[in-house]
Formats: sequence, structure tokens, C-alpha cells
Amino acid sequence: MTRSLRYMDKNEPKKRKKSETPNEKSLKKNVLMLIGSIVFLGMWVHWTLADVTGEYTSSGYDSEVVRLSLVRRATNVKCELSWGYGAIMEATVNEIKPDEELNIVFHVPEKWLQRNQDDRSVVLEGRFFGSQMDMGHFAFRDNEIDARLIEGNHVYKVRLVRNRISSIYRQIQAHLPWLG
Repeated sequence: MTRSLRYMDKNEPKKRKKSETPNEKSLKKNVLMLIGSIVFLGMWVHWTLADVTGEYTSSGYDSEVVRLSLVRRATNVKCELSWGYGAIMEATVNEIKPDEELNIVFHVPEKWLQRNQDDRSVVLEGRFFGSQMDMGHFAFRDNEIDARLIEGNHVYKVRLVRNRISSIYRQIQAHLPWLG
């Protein structure tokens, strides 16, 4: 049954646009928050994997076992080197760039010298490689450092490979004081 517009009852309610219910509003908010969280998480993972700071260890094929830790702080990078005998050596540098040569001088901390540890000084010279996306295999290649450790007149060549899981844990530990 069709009625012409001319004969419509004036008291008949007009159809109104449906307003959003509170559930639909909260659903939209939740979806936006989820998308924002996923974008933030993706950016954080990319930054963490692309950053050259982290935990590096020798591959095991070298004659010496070496562990290098590079932890980014707000204004500098704290470096620790565990190699050979004695205490862990430390150094602090302003910045580490993946495209520049590394030249870090490590010393035994003063607190260990007071406990009768031998005073040591080791220079790490090296270069980063492998810190980019491998588009042929759609994979992120691990950072590696091809380095020379110089102590006195002795020079040792080592290849240090970054451990991703330890690197992420170390960065989180450095920024959350209750974990350290």
C-alpha cells in the first residue's frame, strides 16, 4: 500500500538517524587504542632491532671468549668488556654510530682497583656490519662487530655477534631501575 506524500499524517513520527549507543562508542575507542598500540609496538621493535647497542659475544670459534655490552643511556653509552682474567672493564662514550669506526678504551673501574685487582687497559677497535634489513630473505640480519682487542703489545682479532634477546632485556633493565 503506497501513500502519496501529500496525504501523510502530520502526526506520524519522522524517521530519525540512529544515534550511537555507548557500546558502539567504547568499541570504536578500543579499536583505535588497539591500532595505536600495535603501531607503537611495531615502532619500538624496529627501533630496538635496528639499534646497534646491546649484548655482543664472540662466536666461540675465536681463541678468546669475549663479552661486550653496550647500553644506551639518556646522554651517553655505557660499555662493559669481559675478556680474559680480572674484573669487567668499563668505558663511557658519548655516541655510537653504526657507520663509523669503533674506538673504545676500557679500564678496570676504581672500585676493583681498591680491591687489589690488576690495572688493565684494553682498546677495542672495530666496525659494525650486518645491521640492516635483508630484503632478499625478508629478514633482519644480526649486528656484528669485526674487532681487534689491543692490550699492550698484543693484538687479538675477534668477531662479536649481537644476541637480540639479551640486548632487549638489557635495554629494558637499563631503563627500569627495579630490574637492575
